[in-house]
Amino acid sequence: MSEAEMIERLNKELKKDEACMVDAIRLLKNATGDDKAAKRLLLQRLLEKENSEISNEKRYQYNKGDDGSAYKGGKSHNPRVSADNETAGISLEMEYILKFIGKTGLSIMKDIRNELARTMSDSKAWRNLKKLQEFGYIDEMSITAAGARHFSLCCLTQAGEATYTLLTGKSPEEPEMEKLRNAYTTYERGYSVKAFKNLFEEAGAFSAVSTCNEPIHVDEKGRSYAPDIRCEVMDKDEKESVSYYDYVSSKEGESACYGKLDNLYEVTDEIHILVSCACELENIKSIILEWAFRKKHMPGFTQKRIRVTDYTRIKQCLKNGLQFNDWWSTDTMLKNMVYGYKSKT
Repeated sequence: MSEAEMIERLNKELKKDEACMVDAIRLLKNATGDDKAAKRLLLQRLLEKENSEISNEKRYQYNKGDDGSAYKGGKSHNPRVSADNETAGISLEMEYILKFIGKTGLSIMKDIRNELARTMSDSKAWRNLKKLQEFGYIDEMSITAAGARHFSLCCLTQAGEATYTLLTGKSPEEPEMEKLRNAYTTYERGYSVKAFKNLFEEAGAFSAVSTCNEPIHVDEKGRSYAPDIRCEVMDKDEKESVSYYDYVSSKEGESACYGKLDNLYEVTDEIHILVSCACELENIKSIILEWAFRKKHMPGFTQKRIRVTDYTRIKQCLKNGLQFNDWWSTDTMLKNMVYGYKSKT
């Protein structure tokens, strides 16, 4: 039977009582390229679901319902689905992991493996994650961000999302990696902001630390700006003070860095810039110098202070018990920063 004939047959079945499969079918029709193998498997599984006489409760050995929250181990009771026959379907362990990823939305591979270690050995988790990738159910990519040189991200493919919908009757959670990219434009920026937020919370120097903040009105023209991180501090008189922090990367280009500096310049007298590492720090300092030189005739320039630091420096300061004012590699008035500086232009 061809794939087109299988889809036609499945569509006929949908008209009966398989409404929960609508999203799965839609995703299957769009599956292309590397998803083709997974598409064939999933089409077969859809047919098996229609014809199987074995209930889901018996097919999947979980302690708590059918949400994959507690895995017991073992092989699928469905004779067509066996860990020893990858061309026929996926093993129970692979289904458990796929459902876990879809339910939690976790994206960092290390986090996923750490959570799976509660129910299976790390070697088994790694092996089944690789199989899911080979079958086209999950995708993996490597990025760099503050706090880590390289780490892997993982998410369900279209076929993986369709399979999750089939197995649970629900749509998967939006992956963390996509939430962060939508909020911060790139994966690197998103995970770097997350790393700094966690570091600030660990420091205990603030009464509140938040990200994905509400936009701040920058000027009378209605322009607004959302800082990467917003921190609050309560003094002895319970008076609240607020500070803003932006993550900057030379990879984004000078114009993007200038834009962030301009926004901070408009909303605060203390400009806090965060970068990923000491090497990046030197690159950003040269960009800041050029920006500051161009700003030196702007109103209020002499009252502005700029602070710049990197993730490793803050981490080391916390380890040594140093306070907030020691975090910053550069802590100076803008007017002093540009003294004697000659512009590149």
